[in-house]
Amino acid sequence: MSSQQGREIKFTEVLEKLIKWRHELVDQMRNPSTTERTREELLQLKVQLDQAIASLQLCERYQILLGAKVIEIPSPPRDPFSEYHLMDDCGLTERDSWVEVTVDGKPIQISPSSLIVEQ
Repeated sequence: MSSQQGREIKFTEVLEKLIKWRHELVDQMRNPSTTERTREELLQLKVQLDQAIASLQLCERYQILLGAKVIEIPSPPRDPFSEYHLMDDCGLTERDSWVEVTVDGKPIQISPSSLIVEQ
């Protein structure tokens, strides 16, 4: 896991505030005096907060920061049915010696629109 200037980036205070705000929204939704329309609006905001919290936690876990370079895998230029494979060249230029990268014994499936994040 990389870090900026030797320190791991944490979003602790921001996450705590977002989670507190989420709890407040849930309390408002449960309040019997809350109208159905307001409850629906609060639910939409809660869903957005859930996504924001999860996204920030993901960025914290993998140290994905604003300066990260994100590359989107393009569609294959020649054959729409072709597949991408992540290969380890093992330090060799001969492609017959390359080994497909696996995780838990399964090849990593990379498809168009997959993202590569460089920290």
